[in-house]
Amino acid sequence: MANPDPFDSAPIGPDGVGPDFVGPDPVRPDPVTPAPVSPPVSTHAADPGLFRRYPWWVWATGAGALIVILVLAGVLVTRNGSPEALPEPTIAPEASPSVEPSPSAGPELPEVVVVPDVTNASAEKGTALMTDAFLTPNVRYKQDPRNSGKVDQSIPAGTQVPRGATVDIIIHVSIAVPDLQSPSPNARVNPNNLPALTWRQQDSYIKSWRVYVYQRTCFFGEMTSGIRCSDLLANQAVVKSPTYTPSLVFALPPTTANTVYHNGIFYWRVFPLDDFGTPGPGSPSWAATVVDQPRQS
Repeated sequence: MANPDPFDSAPIGPDGVGPDFVGPDPVRPDPVTPAPVSPPVSTHAADPGLFRRYPWWVWATGAGALIVILVLAGVLVTRNGSPEALPEPTIAPEASPSVEPSPSAGPELPEVVVVPDVTNASAEKGTALMTDAFLTPNVRYKQDPRNSGKVDQSIPAGTQVPRGATVDIIIHVSIAVPDLQSPSPNARVNPNNLPALTWRQQDSYIKSWRVYVYQRTCFFGEMTSGIRCSDLLANQAVVKSPTYTPSLVFALPPTTANTVYHNGIFYWRVFPLDDFGTPGPGSPSWAATVVDQPRQS
């Protein structure tokens, strides 16, 4: 005998139509209602239960870590430079030691250098050669008319010397005669205000002159007939400019004999000197006469 269906004896609902509810037995497993088997969701944001699976502090920690990562990435990009900022480092060579030598490059100069040959060079060219060789040139002019134009050097070419050593460049020359200017020949001058002797020199390399001043000195004596006179050196000086003022003492003949006196005439001439002190050709002798000189007592 078949088992009776428990729903056959279910109470009739209040409306007398049937049971209180229509549909499948709530106790009976419903194969159509597997709620978990729903279509998959593409993102977790659509699943509200995702945020409930982890505590809030987990999400806060993750967000903080993400911010730190972004900040560090920005710092690295700024430090390394973006592709647009790459051309900026090209200015670095301007400040590098390779562009502008530092003062420490001085000690790299040679301590010992070789003397160059300047025997066929002019004063200007010889000076440049010595300077380029880290030497100190010293141009000197020597009175030597027979070898005028010849150039010598105090240290032979090819000699090794310390850097900065002085080497003389000796140029042989023929010095011109000084051109006397004033006072003019046979001028009459005041003994209390003697004029300056002046002259000109054609050679620009002459830097000194020797000046001679002679004074006509006479002697009148009782035992001699007449008056004897001679030109005696009164002044001598080396000057660095083409002018010189002499210092002379004059006295007219006395009224008594056996006395030395001056007749008022003096002579002067000039000699140019080379860099070795050797005189060149002297000028002519010019004479001047002192007027109104005091009488010797």
